[in-house]
Amino acid sequence: MIPKTERLSADVLILGGGLAGCMGAVAAIKKGCTVILADKAWAGSSGESTFAAGDILYYDPEQDDMHEWLERWNKAGDSMFDPEWLEWYGKNVHELILMLDSWGMEFEKDAQGRFKRKPGRGHREAVVFPGYKMQKKLRGILEKLGVVIVDRVMITELLTSDGHVAGATGFNVRTGQFYVFEAKNTVLSTGACSFKGQYHGQDMVSGEGNDMALRVG
Repeated sequence: MIPKTERLSADVLILGGGLAGCMGAVAAIKKGCTVILADKAWAGSSGESTFAAGDILYYDPEQDDMHEWLERWNKAGDSMFDPEWLEWYGKNVHELILMLDSWGMEFEKDAQGRFKRKPGRGHREAVVFPGYKMQKKLRGILEKLGVVIVDRVMITELLTSDGHVAGATGFNVRTGQFYVFEAKNTVLSTGACSFKGQYHGQDMVSGEGNDMALRVG
């Protein structure tokens, strides 16, 4: 027998429990919002953020020149990038990394205690960390901050009201229980879209978040 539908509401509903979703939850709850984070697996041990190589593109204001940085990315992207957004990212990622470091995240560092940066696709400036350990710690931080975490609920549809997204619906992948989430703001952080391949942690990154967004326009 399928349990009765569970209804939950919050100021902010975040779909996806990877690094982006977790940090979005932190930002929202620090602004005084009530937050629900829903993940189709167990938030903290699933998805690309957990099983990826564990790197974040890092602009270091003490080592990098913003103009040169943007020019290089412009060339690497054949001019198909948003310089305003990338400049915003560069200026803000420094504070993000420092905050994660202060929470005890295990970034690789050199003998002087500076973050090690390693090359990746199109860049040479990624800080490196063990994704699984970071996600486990982030889950603990969210719980202490009061974020309501709903695990193993597959979101299937975004709810709309007067043309605006007003929440989502989904079901528990183990019990079949149906969920209705109501929220003033809904954040999609469900990852990219990967083929159903053998890569650990990416075989379930199937693009359903992108699909839901397209369906509601």
